[in-house]
Parts: sequence; structure tokens; C-alpha cells
Amino acid sequence: MGATRVGGAGRSPLSSTPRKSLPHFPPPSTMIVTSSGDGPAASARTSLVTLINSAVGVGVLSLPYAFRCAGWAGGLFLIATIAATEAFTLYVLSRYAEFTRASSYSSMVHRMLGPHASYALGGILLSYLFGSCVAYLIILADCLHPIAAGILGEAWFTSRAAVLIFAAVFIVLPLCLPDTLDAISGIGVFALYGIGIMVGLITYRNVEIASRSPDPWEDLVAWNWSMDFFSALPIVIFGMQCHCQVITVFRELEAEPRILRPHRALRYRQAAELEGAASDGPVRESVGSSLAASPMPSASNLAGLEAAEAERREDAA
Repeated sequence: MGATRVGGAGRSPLSSTPRKSLPHFPPPSTMIVTSSGDGPAASARTSLVTLINSAVGVGVLSLPYAFRCAGWAGGLFLIATIAATEAFTLYVLSRYAEFTRASSYSSMVHRMLGPHASYALGGILLSYLFGSCVAYLIILADCLHPIAAGILGEAWFTSRAAVLIFAAVFIVLPLCLPDTLDAISGIGVFALYGIGIMVGLITYRNVEIASRSPDPWEDLVAWNWSMDFFSALPIVIFGMQCHCQVITVFRELEAEPRILRPHRALRYRQAAELEGAASDGPVRESVGSSLAASPMPSASNLAGLEAAEAERREDAA
């Protein structure tokens, strides 16, 4: 028996209820992650510095305690494992940010998981970022107060509270006013140099102390198999996380990083050869010229050329 037709010819009861279409995600082999291009173009070096400052900040000050809890080998293992895991999650976030054209972490969650998940995530991020800002201001006051008191002497304007208010209002607040992270890239470079100098001084001092000891490895433990090992996990995770900032950095990243432009000619040549093979003919000069005058071939163009090449090979077989 044929299907009962309702509401018009050719429609069945099952087809009368519209189905919600699910988003289609391109497979990894046919997707090239690039910036969305909606925001201002920041250089790859600037974006790299911003991510490094986000991932390697004051969290490095807690890494010695993490190594004490996990052991020197356990600490290295945790850093390598967590770094690889977080690098993969950063790639996934960037890929879905490209698909949804999201401008921030919360907007991507809103587009992928709906408004309720976005509101819940917003509350979590608000608590996390507020606590982080309070901790950073406390560290800033602890560092600036001795300097101000040593240079200007003990006075009311060199007290810890006065130094904290001055730094928060006249230093931190103006840096928060720009709309893009690229606008404060100079501060990021300065902070990166500061971290490098601090790590270098600490390393030099520790090497000097270890050289005076007859057996510097005597008191070191490779693996600390106790509950303290798990105490090092959140320290290392927090010390290298930058997931809240990666989508904003990705949105501001220039479409074609300048540090990769020397490889542009090779990609153009490969795309031209693929198109020439798909058309059963030699590579035309016009193809190379048009590719050289255009931006880097998109993922859809390369995917179409690969599909045409696969069909040509099937017909030849």
C-alpha cells in the first residue's frame, strides 16, 4: 500500500514534521584553519606573544612547588602531557571558532551549545576571572610596595593600599580600555622579556647553589607516588591554560601570517598542478598567475580539486 498523502501530493505523515538540520563540520583533512577576518589583523608574532603571556604568566611561580609535589621526573611528565593535551584543545577551539565565526569563548559556546550553556559558562568565567584579577593585584601590590617605599621612603602615599590603588587606577585600568589585544602588544613583549629574565636569574642562582653541593641530586626525588602528586595537577593545568583568550587572539590574527609567506609559492604550485592533473592537461601558466594574484587557496577550493583528481583516477582505472 502506498503512503497516505496529507496536506498535498507526495507528502507522508512522517514528512509533515520538519526536522531540525544539524550543522555540518568539514573533516580535518579538508579544513584549513584560518582566522575569521572579522577583526583587525594582528601579526602572528604578536598573537604568539599574547598566547605565551596568557599561558606562561604568574603560574610559573608555582611550578617549583608542583615539582616538589610530583618529583622532578613526575613534574616533567605532567608538563609534557598537559601541554600536549591543552595544545590539542586549543586547536579544536580554533577550528570551531572558524566554523562558527565566533569572536569570543562565550559567543562560541552560545552558538554551539545554546544560550543556557552560555549563561552558565559566563558565570563560571566571571568567578574565575574576578578571582584571577584579585590575585594579580595582590601580587602587583606586593612587588611595587617595597620598591616605592625604598625609593620614596615611608609615607602615606607609599603604603601598600596607596600603591595598590595607584597601580590599579593609573596602570592596569588604562591597559584594559583598548578593544583589541593587539593594541597592547608592546606590554606583552615587555612582560615576555621580564619572564625570560626572571627564569634566567632563577636558573643561574640554582645552578650556582647546586655546583657548591657535593651531590646535588641527593635530596631530589624523581617520582613522588603520594597524594601530593595529584596536588601538582591543578597547578600545572592553571599554569599553562589560555583557552579563554585563544578565540579572541584567533579572531584578530591576520588571514595569512607573514612568517609563513615564504611557503606561499609552493602551495600555489601544488594547487596549480592539482588543477592541471584534474583537467587531464599540463599546468597552465594562467592558473599559476591567477593563484599568485589571489590569496592563499581556500579549503573548499583545494577540496574540490582533490575530489576532481580522485574522480579522474577512478575513470582512468
